[in-house]
Amino acid sequence: MLHTDILVLLYHFAKHSKGAVLEIGSYLGGATVAMGYGIIDSAQSTPFVTIEPGGSYPHHPWLPTYDILTDLKSNLKKWQIDAYVSLESGNSRDEAVVNSVKQKFENKGIGLLCIDADGEINEDFTIYSHLLNPGAYLVVDDYFCGELKAVPTRNAIDALVDNKKIECLGIYGWGTWVGRVLSS
Repeated sequence: MLHTDILVLLYHFAKHSKGAVLEIGSYLGGATVAMGYGIIDSAQSTPFVTIEPGGSYPHHPWLPTYDILTDLKSNLKKWQIDAYVSLESGNSRDEAVVNSVKQKFENKGIGLLCIDADGEINEDFTIYSHLLNPGAYLVVDDYFCGELKAVPTRNAIDALVDNKKIECLGIYGWGTWVGRVLSS
């Protein structure tokens, strides 16, 4: 779950994106809606793909669900952004998902990458980095959090910063890292 400050940043980044928008881990679509509205308000035909493996999370403390994909689709329709976003059902590292994203973005490049998933930032970045435009915005949740996935997330981000692949613009909300791509 992302802090309101991050949702506002995602709206802004999507509105001003110099390329397509890719979201990895949409859950029920809060960030998806924010980015969708940014795209709508930009009046540009910005390609937008969100990747969600689905499943259930009935014990989530604030947003429980028994069917993530059904609830996500319902929210996209409810907030009238379903026509602006393409939903890829599966893991971001599944071959079919990767190929679909590459096909949709190969001519445009990615201007905004938002990751709020399973902590495997290094793998996702490796797979999709060649599609990232220089200067693309990167938003990664769980940089600081009480969950185990914070450690690999933080280690991966810190290594990318140290290797001058990305730069940090700040850590906001409840521990979400925000930055930009320096090179692809």
